[in-house]
Amino acid sequence: MRHWNRVLPGRVLRVSYEDLVEDLGTSVRQILAHCGLEFDPACLAFHRSRRAINNPQPRNRCASRSSARDSPSGGHYDPWLDPLRETLGRRNRSVP
Repeated sequence: MRHWNRVLPGRVLRVSYEDLVEDLGTSVRQILAHCGLEFDPACLAFHRSRRAINNPQPRNRCASRSSARDSPSGGHYDPWLDPLRETLGRRNRSVP
């Protein structure tokens, strides 16, 4: 990000996925304002769109992966990852 902030000062908007999931409406409004676009309520209902899309992700609502059953591994690796998460979590609270 340092590179882009240096090359394009004030033009790159940093969006945290956690913030997006926690408050979609505010995040969408910030993104649209940054791009010079007006808010449209349909932006918050993207998962209801009937238009053809190439990526299946937009059909789902934004959600945090806060439980082991939601993780790609289904929690299988948690016994080995938990000590690492604990150690890293002390330095970075955004460790999944």
